[in-house]
Amino acid sequence: MSSVQARFNPKLFADQMGEMGLTYQWSRAVKCPCQLQGETGNWDPGCAFCGSDGWLYVHPKAGTCDAASGDYQNIKAIFSTASNAPDFAQNMGPYPFGMAQMTVGGEIRIGYRDRFIGVEQVSTHSEILKRLPGDLAPIGKYGRPRSELEGAMRYEPIRINHVTAKAGDQLVTYFEGLDYQYTPGYSTGLSLFKWYANRGPAVGESYAIHYDYHPVWVVDDAVYAIQNSKGPTSGLVGPTDTQLLPTTFKVALDFLTQRRD
Repeated sequence: MSSVQARFNPKLFADQMGEMGLTYQWSRAVKCPCQLQGETGNWDPGCAFCGSDGWLYVHPKAGTCDAASGDYQNIKAIFSTASNAPDFAQNMGPYPFGMAQMTVGGEIRIGYRDRFIGVEQVSTHSEILKRLPGDLAPIGKYGRPRSELEGAMRYEPIRINHVTAKAGDQLVTYFEGLDYQYTPGYSTGLSLFKWYANRGPAVGESYAIHYDYHPVWVVDDAVYAIQNSKGPTSGLVGPTDTQLLPTTFKVALDFLTQRRD
């Protein structure tokens, strides 16, 4: 009786990834040197490079002669929740709220804390900001001086849904076109939030903002499924060569991740 041999078809997988996968902006995670500051080794809470997160995000080819501009590379990945694959959840542990799994081709070497921005996904976020001097609200915390961090939005909004502040014993709602102007520019990185003259909360006062954004996912567990095999480069028969098998790993919404080394 002949034995049964399983074969992986890289071309078929690549074709299915192209059809079923979603587009993500992938950035590599590199520890921020601010972790070395002081005797405790903790991250600098006011670091302008990592935004107190402890990690820098760079283009996957940064530091090489063929590095592209920007800090990300567009890739395709299959995204699913644990409820779609209970056996996977049993193998890799429980999935709290805000966690999921992603699968990419084996040629994409994923590391712990790598970041994925789901440009074909939309989520919502709410945060408390402090009104800074001037009429602009900074967008994005990375690369900001300490003086701007409390007033900078964590993400780049697709659309502003609600802005409100407390004035005495009242809640005041601010409206786009009357109190502020928002110009989305996600594809260009030129989004702009601007308060109109004599509108909005006073400088130093706090306000709440709610907006739509592209969710940011971070690898929050060890990437274990880095494996190779032997087989044809296309189809199931033919000369064998080393194959890079797909990698599956856990991701979590970045604001829910624990700050671990």
